[in-house]
Amino acid sequence: YHDVDSSAIADGLYVGDVTHGADRTFLAMGCYDYTTSDVLFEVVTGLSSGKLARASISLKQDAGSYYYYPGHASIDAEGTRAVFATGYPSALFVLDAANPTSPSLTQVHTFSSNTYDVGVELDGNEVLCSLGSYGVEAVELAP
Repeated sequence: YHDVDSSAIADGLYVGDVTHGADRTFLAMGCYDYTTSDVLFEVVTGLSSGKLARASISLKQDAGSYYYYPGHASIDAEGTRAVFATGYPSALFVLDAANPTSPSLTQVHTFSSNTYDVGVELDGNEVLCSLGSYGVEAVELAP
């Protein structure tokens, strides 16, 4: 064990999901007061050095679309990228943190079934997605 820096989160936010890649920790943030429809993701780097740095990116949620509830859907990471799925419409996103100070967010797939129960498991360039009663779908990502 070694001491690491600390970094507080803003009032009204909570960490709903967390996963770790190559010296990057990906946080899916939730909001207690529900005054914003956007979903905030944070990338925290510097765990190996003990000097934390954070960068944020948000998923704009238009009325009736891309519902993501941290803690109710999964996020998984490998290397410098993470994947997560939204509830309705069901879509798969990649959060790329190759440049940890300026992460990017890209929708890469839309599921044919609209389920709120999407779990994701990233394995190289393939994402296995559990779709609740609709089964399992494998999605190939670009390298």
